[in-house]
Amino acid sequence: MIFDLLDNSIASELGVDVELYIETIESMPHDKAEQIITLVWNRESAEDILKAKKLFKQYNNAKCKNCKQQFTPVSFNRKYCIKNECNDLYYEDLKKKAFQKWNKEKKVKKENLQTVQELMKLTQIIFNKWIRERDKGKPCISCGKQMREGNIDAGHFWSSGGHKNLTFNEDNVHAQCSRPCNKDKGGDLNNYRIGLIKRIGIERVEKLESEAHKTRKYTREELKEIQKKYKSLK
Repeated sequence: MIFDLLDNSIASELGVDVELYIETIESMPHDKAEQIITLVWNRESAEDILKAKKLFKQYNNAKCKNCKQQFTPVSFNRKYCIKNECNDLYYEDLKKKAFQKWNKEKKVKKENLQTVQELMKLTQIIFNKWIRERDKGKPCISCGKQMREGNIDAGHFWSSGGHKNLTFNEDNVHAQCSRPCNKDKGGDLNNYRIGLIKRIGIERVEKLESEAHKTRKYTREELKEIQKKYKSLK
């Protein structure tokens, strides 16, 4: 019969026994069976046969993720058989994946609802953390003393509040004693400038001074890019 010849031909291309081929094809969803037959019968290249073999394998010789027994999946890419215990785990797995997807979508929605001011605060936290990591082991930019853990700030030479153009300028921000230099002495700017010249040179300090009074308004996109940059840096 023509169907026998067709079955034999396709089974041969898939490299399996014809009886196993028929048993597997009859147990899988109709659209997947039709896809395999079409890929083999109307193949345009060897890649089509490889796709058909991969799809066929999904429904043949599959092992349950829980009990490790062989089974024929009732849906594409299913990892669990239909025994009660395994089936329960399958639905738990689906719920877990759905929950993870929802959390991811919720995070994106929350980020999209953040105001520029909220993004600015978050970006400052990420940038300041990077500054402290960059300057780990260095002395305080103002007093020159070694800083103890828990008493280290990312101190701005030109303040962030009044000089937005330099808020995220790496030359303008350095690790500094939280107390007394930054909080108690208002940044101890005279000694900060001396330490800054020693560290980056007078030319770069003067460049900061020339840039300090330029106005700057950050967009949401700019702040997200800054966050991405300093999260990726070690």
